[in-house]
Amino acid sequence: MELIESEVYKGHTINVYPDEGVGNPLHEHDLMCTFVSFHSNYNLGNTKDFKTRGDFLEFWEENIKDLIVLPLFIYDHSGITISTGEFSCPWDSGQFGWVFYDRRNDKNEGYSNYTKAQIIKIMKDTVKYIDYYVSGQCYYIKIIDKFGEELDAFDYIGKMDDAIRDAKGTIDDTIAFDFNRSYTDLIQISNKIPLRLSPII
Repeated sequence: MELIESEVYKGHTINVYPDEGVGNPLHEHDLMCTFVSFHSNYNLGNTKDFKTRGDFLEFWEENIKDLIVLPLFIYDHSGITISTGEFSCPWDSGQFGWVFYDRRNDKNEGYSNYTKAQIIKIMKDTVKYIDYYVSGQCYYIKIIDKFGEELDAFDYIGKMDDAIRDAKGTIDDTIAFDFNRSYTDLIQISNKIPLRLSPII
């Protein structure tokens, strides 16, 4: 893998590589909402229940009281990006489908107390997460400690800055854990020292 970013943080090195082998979250993750895609060139859906747009529109009409539905738009120019809002370019963009959530799943999903606005925000965040994937913002992060040993490594779908931030959080947690463990060991050792050998203060 080609190193695309490296940063030293508190004696540790954070290396960032492109992750071309990361799994497609549309098919490998248990998403809370359903993506319905009718794009001719890209498979951007996670259901095969609807063969035509008419099939989905009929389903929507029959379950209109239970569904929260948002449109899906794509911008296709030297790569693709998707959104629930329209893009400004009319030539390389357009609607390719919908994303929906069925409120009858509230109990199973843990959303019983969520308002419609809160559900919509989660849906938009999910679409943004998928957008990171389809636009190629997928990274493999490797953290090397001050001794040159691998501390941690993980896949990340999202902004590179956020991936590096998460890596820094891991480093901070490790340093705090090591400090607390060292302090505990020191206390245990000091408690074993006979009183007559303890220094007089």
